[in-house]
Amino acid sequence: MQALISALNPAIAILCAVNLLWHLRALAPMRALNAKLRHSGDIVAVCLSLTGMALLWESFTTQWMVLVHLNAILLAWDALTLLLKPFRGARKARETLRALSRRGLAFLLGALLGAYGIWNMTAVRRTDEVLTTSKPVGNVCAALITDAHLGGPVDAEKLIGVIDRARKDGAELLVLGGDIVDENTTPGQLDLLCQLLKKRPFPMGIYYVFGNHDGAYGGVLKPEDVQGMLADAGVTVLNDEAVRVDAHFVVAGRKPAGDPERLSAREILQNADPEKDFILMIDHQPADLQACADAGVDLHVSGHTHNGQIWPMNLIARLFRFNAVEYGRAAFGPMTAVVSSGVGGWKFTFRTAGHSEYVRITIHGANKN
Repeated sequence: MQALISALNPAIAILCAVNLLWHLRALAPMRALNAKLRHSGDIVAVCLSLTGMALLWESFTTQWMVLVHLNAILLAWDALTLLLKPFRGARKARETLRALSRRGLAFLLGALLGAYGIWNMTAVRRTDEVLTTSKPVGNVCAALITDAHLGGPVDAEKLIGVIDRARKDGAELLVLGGDIVDENTTPGQLDLLCQLLKKRPFPMGIYYVFGNHDGAYGGVLKPEDVQGMLADAGVTVLNDEAVRVDAHFVVAGRKPAGDPERLSAREILQNADPEKDFILMIDHQPADLQACADAGVDLHVSGHTHNGQIWPMNLIARLFRFNAVEYGRAAFGPMTAVVSSGVGGWKFTFRTAGHSEYVRITIHGANKN
């Protein structure tokens, strides 16, 4: 889909510019300018539409997303006006819609949608999940942070700001659930993050799994670079591995889904005791959830989906079941699965589906032996 839109983008930019010109020329202020000084309103409209085309020429940027949504609002307004045309009783409503359009209400709605999309990406919320277990792990507070795509909407300072919030909120264990970097991240950006992480230890550790973007799609950073820099910062990188954090608390992490060498959950957990150990499984993508439940996993955490990020992709993803869980919490027998929409997003600073978040997970267990 991304490749198709990029290939068609010159045509998209031109069509959007024509649509903008059509609607700009119909605005009352432009008509007033034409009345005062011949064609001056038309000249302003042409200049604005050409500017819009220039901003649209590169696909999947923040300005591209804002202007595409503005054009969608303008077209939806026209469609609503046309839908009312066959109904005799709706004549007054159509005239009202046209009058409001000439006064710029559709443009205002588009601007508000654009502002909301940018704010909704940059305002990181905290989502709380609480679960109980009979296993003797006491009370544990974990923070799940995924999909920062460092260097896009989220830079190192902002990510560290979210991590500091998690520490202040009582997190003892930090999960970095993949796609913390991507193909656009520079070594300097990751190095700054690692230098800042060194100063922020968590009592039960920091754990990282690779996502589908972590050095896999080109760019300067390679997976071995990411692993080495994070390991130097004290982060435990889990590639189909399990580590014992406490007497009865095990953290496991998987290679990305689709990796031909990816082990099964049972293979990864062969040294854990599902009857006595609380098992936290980290997987960037919410995959093989039932198999993890069958292997004795208690809590499965992931990201990857961004909860669609752009409406209606969240609805389409649920309709066609792109993943077993697209967002939020779900039960697979005794296992709880938590899927985060992510602290950021890929490339552009824009979100109209879901919200940016980090997840605080509180585990209430039996008293430790």
